[in-house]
Amino acid sequence: MSETQSETQSEAQVDRVRDKIMELQEALDAAVPGFPHILKDIHDTLRAAPEVVTILAEEEIAVIVKGLEKHAGIEVTPAKAKKAASAKSKIPISATDL
Repeated sequence: MSETQSETQSEAQVDRVRDKIMELQEALDAAVPGFPHILKDIHDTLRAAPEVVTILAEEEIAVIVKGLEKHAGIEVTPAKAKKAASAKSKIPISATDL
């Protein structure tokens, strides 16, 4: 396969995924019960061409994540920030403490 054919095929896959993402967004907004089929189409395309995901914008990936959350009945939350060190651990250590 020549480089231009490969680029054309990759662009076609990106366009297909983007179209499906827009379709998924509309389905989620309208509460269409068939949205899992759209997720499967997106999954199949990304599995066949994983490089496509690197081209997607954060907002497009967020739509996919929202669809997955709704389909699985879960909520993805950001990682908790680590707690600040306590005052006790901030006490300076001297050579006599060792």
